Amino acid sequence: NGEFNIENLSNGTFVLQVFKGNYGTFIQEINLLEKGVDGLVLHLATGGSINGKVTDGLGNPIAGAIFGIEDINTGMPVIDFKSFMNMSTKKDGSFKILNLMEGRYKIIASANNFAPVSKEVLISNGLETTVDFVLTKGGNLQIKVLDKLNKPVAKVEVILKTKNGDNIDNDKGYTLMTEAMIISTNNEGA
Repeated sequence: NGEFNIENLSNGTFVLQVFKGNYGTFIQEINLLEKGVDGLVLHLATGGSINGKVTDGLGNPIAGAIFGIEDINTGMPVIDFKSFMNMSTKKDGSFKILNLMEGRYKIIASANNFAPVSKEVLISNGLETTVDFVLTKGGNLQIKVLDKLNKPVAKVEVILKTKNGDNIDNDKGYTLMTEAMIISTNNEGA
């Protein structure tokens, strides 16, 4: 009958994700108090999809690139494990991401040895949107932190942002970072 109960949850904020076949994934943040939430009605719609190609700067296809997806309106990552496992590019660099609810998304494409690239995409239910990504070789940043006596400083925190203040997404694209990348140095200051 389309109804279900989740019982004995502690008070707090939860992320509810509901997905089924050809419907878009429904995601909503829910604040649960002692009384609980009764009568919540969810409306699933046929989702939209994204297709495209991931290439390098020379136009060569990148196989095995993966994607992170964030709902721009809620700031929450979109995670449907079954779909996520199938969200990598084929040998020809092509990909298709199915069943996204209508809305605005940030899509990040990343691959080993390439810098991740993100794009904002508007999805409409029942429609397919084409988005292509061009990835460039990623550089490395190796840092050693020393004090004024040239001794390593251990356990410092480093916040890494782009020049215009944008947050850095993680190197694999599995999840999207909602804050700057924070790195802690080891005992040798590296």
